[in-house]
Amino acid sequence: MGKRVSVPVNLITGFLGVGKTTVIRNLLEQGTLGRVAVLVNEFGDVAIDQAILPGSGDGLAVKEIAGGCICCSAEVGLKAALVEILRRFKPERLLIEPTGLGHPAGVVDILTSADFCEHVNLKPLVCLVDPRRFNDPRLTGSETFRDQILMADVLVAAKADLATDQQLKQFHDWSATLFPAKVAVDEVHNGRLDPGLLDKPVRVRIPIASASVHLHHHSHRQPQPVEVSPEVGKPLRFENRGLGYQGCGWIFSPDERFIQKELEAFFTDKAGPLHSVERLKGLFRVGPGRRILVDQVAGELTVTDWVAYRRDSRVEVILPTAEAIKWDDVEHGLLRCLKR
Repeated sequence: MGKRVSVPVNLITGFLGVGKTTVIRNLLEQGTLGRVAVLVNEFGDVAIDQAILPGSGDGLAVKEIAGGCICCSAEVGLKAALVEILRRFKPERLLIEPTGLGHPAGVVDILTSADFCEHVNLKPLVCLVDPRRFNDPRLTGSETFRDQILMADVLVAAKADLATDQQLKQFHDWSATLFPAKVAVDEVHNGRLDPGLLDKPVRVRIPIASASVHLHHHSHRQPQPVEVSPEVGKPLRFENRGLGYQGCGWIFSPDERFIQKELEAFFTDKAGPLHSVERLKGLFRVGPGRRILVDQVAGELTVTDWVAYRRDSRVEVILPTAEAIKWDDVEHGLLRCLKR
């Protein structure tokens, strides 16, 4: 890859909906990391996180790998993206956001392999954990969640501003019982992570013995050319399955507008097709020059005005494979929320 340059790299890990993209966006806005490249991996084929992060420009490059976990099905894409970023952009820092359903072990293996070990300097792995959910059986029963925590050098209570004092105390008490001990345990309030955590000394990492790390299976079609603009009333649709979860994403014509109240009612309808959804994230055009970011995790819906993204409307829905869902019903529900 040319002249040897050792670029500091941090993985920002954490389970679905923990706020990884928000933390990265705030790190970029703080402007203390120099020329930054961000590599985003999403479970589905519809890029939501890349659209949320600032656009590529001076001092920043954002690249996305969609359609699976970069430690296995998208491994080739990860290697190609790394080569492109290191050669063309020459960043002073690289932040990698794996999908919340992905094991970090495979990414670490690639970064420390003979192909890349001389060109990158693997800094602390930061794992975000929602202190309101860290003892939720749906998380604690997940091998991915456990491995993310085990491999982390720095453990952070994300969304600490939304947690109670008791929940934060339980999180810190639990963190103190982990072995080996973490390099640092901290909190994130309003999405702001202390950038000094990214350069903490790194401990000796314990290899993950779990056989499932490299054997989990994906079943999804090849990512479609999403540059193609969908027709009005005929959104592009992308289904995905793997890692114990299923997902579906839609991209709508930039000429279509949604009715915000109807969207919110559809997403929160406990009798509707989305009642069992684990994760939902989308950007929707709701008026002339007005867009909203919709973020739903385990029934908690957040809606934010969003001015940075000016193209189409798009959404990605994820839930466990054990849950029954008819994607046609979801699509029809979304279409009914369009302004007529």
